[in-house]
Amino acid sequence: MLAITTQLIEEQNLCQSKSLLLPYKDTLQQQLGDKELLKCTINLYQHKDRDFMETEIMIFNNAIVMGDQYILLSSTHNEMKYYKMKPHDCYIVILRNNLAKEVFYTHSETLFQKLQNIIKKFSITSNFIQKFQVLEHYGQLMTAQSQNGELFSVMQIDKTDKEVFHNQITLWNYIQIQPNIIKICDDPKNYYLICQHLKLQSISNLLMQGFEMKEVQLVSIMFILLQTLQKYNNKGLYHGNLKIETVFLNIQSATLQINSLFPLYNKQKQKTIQDDLFDLGVILFQISFFKDNQFQELDDGIIKECRQNLQNFTQNGQKFKFLYRISQIDLMLLLLNRCMIYFHYTIACTLEQAQRHHWFITIKQNLKQENQGRHMLHKSNLQTIVEQCESLSSSQMVDPLKRFTSISMEQGNDIQYSEPEDEKPLKGLVYDGIMAPSKAKHDHYVRIGAFHQMSRTFNTFTHTNKFIIKQSTYDLK
Repeated sequence: MLAITTQLIEEQNLCQSKSLLLPYKDTLQQQLGDKELLKCTINLYQHKDRDFMETEIMIFNNAIVMGDQYILLSSTHNEMKYYKMKPHDCYIVILRNNLAKEVFYTHSETLFQKLQNIIKKFSITSNFIQKFQVLEHYGQLMTAQSQNGELFSVMQIDKTDKEVFHNQITLWNYIQIQPNIIKICDDPKNYYLICQHLKLQSISNLLMQGFEMKEVQLVSIMFILLQTLQKYNNKGLYHGNLKIETVFLNIQSATLQINSLFPLYNKQKQKTIQDDLFDLGVILFQISFFKDNQFQELDDGIIKECRQNLQNFTQNGQKFKFLYRISQIDLMLLLLNRCMIYFHYTIACTLEQAQRHHWFITIKQNLKQENQGRHMLHKSNLQTIVEQCESLSSSQMVDPLKRFTSISMEQGNDIQYSEPEDEKPLKGLVYDGIMAPSKAKHDHYVRIGAFHQMSRTFNTFTHTNKFIIKQSTYDLK
C-alpha cells in the first residue's frame, strides 16, 4: 500500500496541512455521554509522523473521537473518493475546513458505507442552491425540492455564531428533535439543515391563522415542552431559544408532535434551565391572552385582573378564549416567578413542580370523567399525556422523554367538559389526605381563600404518589 499512501500524501499536500484534532475534554459531546454510533479501525494520516497508521475511532453525534482528541464534524466539509487497486480497493474519506485537513482510508466497502452515511449527516456539503430548489420560505423554515424531485424540510441558520450552530447539530440529534437531519449544506452566509419533509407550523402562525386551541391541546403542548426541558436539564444544559415562534407542530401527523427547534445553547453564556421555564411561562401567557389576532406583551395587570374575574365567576374572566381556568393562570405565575406578588409566599419554580402542577391533574380528571360518561371514547384511541411521575427528589427522577407522549387527532371527537359537578361527580385523587381538585372544586378552593393551602400540598408529594392523565382524540383542523 505504499503507492496509495504516497499518492494521497502528495495529492492532498498533507505534509503542509494542519490537523483538525481538538482536545476532547470538557466538550459538549463528552458532557452528553452519548452511546457511540460506530466503533472501528481505519488508516488515519498522522501529521506528526507524516504517514498513515491504523487508528481506532469512535463516532458519536457530530464527533469522531480518537483517544483524548476528536474531530468536530459540523466544522468540516467532506469528500469521498474510491481507488480501484490490487489486491484491495481503497475507499478514502477527506475532512477539511479552511485551516486544516484529515484523511483516512479503509479497504472495506461495508465499513466505508457506514462511515459515509454518518459523516454526511454531520459534515457539510457545499452549494445548497445548486442542489435544491426552494418552494416555500417562511422565517427560518423552508420546503425545498432536490434534483430528483424529493421534498425536504430545510432549516436556515446564519453563520454569525458558529459555536451555537455546532451545538445545535449535536443537541438536535441527542434530544432527537424532529424532523431528523439528513445532511447539512451551506452557502457563504447560511447553513441549511436538510431534514425529512414534515408539514410544520409554528404555534404563532397557527393562532394567527385562526386555529382554535382546545384546553386539552394547550395542556399537552405545555407538558411535552416540560418533558423536553427535562431532557436538557438532565445533562446540565438549557434550550435558550424557547419562543412561540420556535415551537412547531406537525400538522399532517396523526399524533400531536411538538418540536422546539433552534436551541441556542452556549457554554459561555450565563443561562440556566430557569430561563427556559420563564420563557415557557411567556409562551403560556401569549397563548392564554391571545386576542384579536394579537399577542399581548407580558403584563402583570392583565394576569391579576383575569385571575380576579375568574375567581369571582364574572363574565370578564372569559374575554380571552384560550384562558380556561384559574389553575392555568397559577401555572403561568409559577413559571414566571410571580407567586410572591399574588400569594405573598415564594415557590421556587422547578421542572418537577411544574410537571406536577394541579392544572394537569384537573385535566386528567375531566378526561377520565368524559371517558366514563356519555361520550364513551374507545379505549384504543386514548393515549397518555402525563405519564407516571416519580419522586420530586432528583435522585428518583426517571427521564420522561423515554416515554414520548402524543395525542390522536382524529376528527369529530372534540371533548366538551361538563361543568356542573353534581351531574357527574368525580372520585378525585387523594394526596396527603387532600383530594386533587376538579375544576369546580379547585375554583371553589380559590374563591374561599384556601388556594394557598392547596398549592403547598402539591409541593409535598412523596415518591409513592403517582398520577396518569389520559388523552382524548380531537380535531386539529
